[in-house]
Amino acid sequence: MIKIAIIQFPGLNCEYETRRAVNAAGMQGEFFRWNDDYSKLDNYDGYIIPGGFSYEDRVRSGMIASLDPLMAVIKSQAVKGKPVLGICNGAQIVLESGLVPGVTGEKLAAALAVNKRIQDGKVLGTGFYNTWVNIKNDVPKGRCAFNYNIEKEHRFRLPVAHGEGRFMMEESLLQELIQNGQTVWRYCDEQGQIKEDFPTNPNGAIYNLAAVCNPVGNVMAIMPHPERTADGQCIFESLREYISQKSKVKSQKLEYQPKEVSELSVYQPAPNSVEIFVDLIITDNEARTLDSAVKRLGYTDVDIKKKSHWEVELSQQPTANSRQLIKEIILSNELLNTSKEIAYVKFPAGLKKFNKDGSWSDIDQAEIVNQAANYLVKYKDDVIGQSKLGTLTERLGIKGVGRVTKRTLWQLTGPENKIQEVIQKNILANPYSQEIQKIITN
Repeated sequence: MIKIAIIQFPGLNCEYETRRAVNAAGMQGEFFRWNDDYSKLDNYDGYIIPGGFSYEDRVRSGMIASLDPLMAVIKSQAVKGKPVLGICNGAQIVLESGLVPGVTGEKLAAALAVNKRIQDGKVLGTGFYNTWVNIKNDVPKGRCAFNYNIEKEHRFRLPVAHGEGRFMMEESLLQELIQNGQTVWRYCDEQGQIKEDFPTNPNGAIYNLAAVCNPVGNVMAIMPHPERTADGQCIFESLREYISQKSKVKSQKLEYQPKEVSELSVYQPAPNSVEIFVDLIITDNEARTLDSAVKRLGYTDVDIKKKSHWEVELSQQPTANSRQLIKEIILSNELLNTSKEIAYVKFPAGLKKFNKDGSWSDIDQAEIVNQAANYLVKYKDDVIGQSKLGTLTERLGIKGVGRVTKRTLWQLTGPENKIQEVIQKNILANPYSQEIQKIITN
């Protein structure tokens, strides 16, 4: 019998539905934990990485799991021609690992960014969203392992449940994917029509992309959940037929060259802005997880810490009187949780620490932006900052705020050449959905 390994990373939670769908398709699904003996993976005919929240989606969805040594073994099995399916969080892992879209060298070439529900040019909402959607097969039958016996234009209804499912990539790569037949499944309405607006497109994905395969056709990343509906069985049945027939599809080569990290720009705050650095009183599990993942890659002499960074642009030049406005923003608990986080605010006159009693204390900049290599990362469209601005000004009625920008401050210490290697690997930021800048401290 065909055996499928269902990969279990910490935080994944759709393994039982996935196994049920695999078994219902006439195959044998077995759970394979991330810390099991990798040599056992040779005994499987295919692999599925199910949905959930691997490593709590720390840093960005799927990124930490993509760095796990297990993924290197999955990649080697994919090179042998064995099929790999990533569903939802599994899709994010597959994409972050470079298996999809499958450019030369399996480099990062696209992003699954924060959802944007767009209608008539307006953003109706962002972040996690779950609903039922329609998708259709956009490419010829048999283009990949997961539409092996599915006719083109076949469509069905299935659920989505994710916060970062918006496919993003450069237009030149998209055109190659279309030409190669790698845009396997696309969001459509009940009549099969492609409409870019919400609700047909539930997350703002480019080209209404719901699933993308690699050039060989044996790896696919799909954001909706076919394992949660009987209609989705066609995908698992296609997988069964693909394996049982020992099929191979015509491979298409991608000419696209991924972005290389060039000289980073230096961060400059906007005019009339105040910077708020937020540090956790408790252990920062996100930073510890990334630090462990980087060390597991061999960078044992690189240490990583993190702070949140908010840039609040005021309606007028900041003055001593601006402290009251910033105090009001901090106490709203919209930008931080004052019960477990500390706010350090950079005013034009210098850095101040905000104390629990509402007072301010002077503080040296070296205590916040130290001699580490300091990098600021933000999403290009910064939907979080836009959302916080709306909450502060419209719901809470706080006056005098013009813009709010959310960034993450990553602080790396260690040999400069090793730090640069970490940056070049796109670990801190996905260049297709995020931008990274450095802070000069001297």
